[in-house]
Amino acid sequence: RWVLGRTPPGRVLLMERLDGVEVGVGAYFDGRRFLRPACIDFEHKRFFPGEMGEMTTEMGTLAGFEGAERLFGATLDRVAPSLARAGHVGYVNLNMIVDERGPWPLEFTCRFGDPGFAVLAPLQRDGWGDLLGRMLDGGGHERFAAMPGWSVGIVLTVPPFPKEDAASPPEDDLPLFFREPPGAEEMARHHHPCDVRLDGGRLLARRRTGRAMVVTGTGATVQEAQAGARARARNVIAPDLRWRADIGDRFLLRDGARLEELGWLPAPSRPAAAAAAGPGLRAV
Repeated sequence: RWVLGRTPPGRVLLMERLDGVEVGVGAYFDGRRFLRPACIDFEHKRFFPGEMGEMTTEMGTLAGFEGAERLFGATLDRVAPSLARAGHVGYVNLNMIVDERGPWPLEFTCRFGDPGFAVLAPLQRDGWGDLLGRMLDGGGHERFAAMPGWSVGIVLTVPPFPKEDAASPPEDDLPLFFREPPGAEEMARHHHPCDVRLDGGRLLARRRTGRAMVVTGTGATVQEAQAGARARARNVIAPDLRWRADIGDRFLLRDGARLEELGWLPAPSRPAAAAAAGPGLRAV
C-alpha cells in the first residue's frame, strides 16, 4: 500500500535521467492573474564550484526579468486558472528541466525563495511595498516596473554550513566585517544578512546554520552582474568565510546557448561566451 512520502517496502522506483538545463520561471500572482514580467532564474545548489560536492539549500542564483516569456507561457502561466480558483496571492516559482522534448516540471515553490528574494530585489524598481500592494489590489494592475539586465546573488557561508548545529552556543558565533563599510542605500539594495545578530554593535554570523549573508550584483550583462556580486563578496570579512565565485558561469558557458538553440530564449539574452570560470569557492 502506498504511504505519502514513502516507497512501498521491497520496491525500487527508477526515474528517467534527463540531460537538460535546470531552470526556473517565477511570477507574482494577484488572485486573478500573474503580474508581468515573469522572471527566469538559474539556481546553484552544489557546495563547490563546477557543480561539485554535496547539495545545499543554495549557494547562489542568476536571475532576470527578461527572456522568460516563452518558457513562462508554456509552463507556469497555464496553472493561472487553478491558482485563481484557489484565491492564491503571492509569488509562485516553477523549477524544471528543459531538453529537446520540452520542459519537464520538477517542483513548485509558492513562497518567496531564499536567496531568490534577495536576487530579485535590486531589479524591482519601485520596491517591495509597491509590488505587494499590486498583488493585494486583486487585479487592478497587470505589470510592475522591473529593471532590465541580470542579477547575481552569492550566499556567504561559515562552518558548519551546509550542515546545521542547533546546539552551537552564542559565544561561537563569528564576527562579520566590511573592508569598506557600505552606505545605507548600498546595504539595503545589495546586502541581505541571513542568520546574524548584533552584540554590542558587532555583527555576528550564527554558527547554528552558517548562513551569513547574500550579496548581489546587477548589470546589463551576466558578466557585469557577476563582477558586482563578487566585489561585494570580497568586501566581507569573517573567519572561515566561504562562497562560490562561479555563480552564473554555467549559463554563460552552456545553459544559455542550449536554451537559445531549443528556442526558449531569444539570442540577444545571452552575451558573448564567458572566459574560463573564476577561482571557484572562496575562503577568506
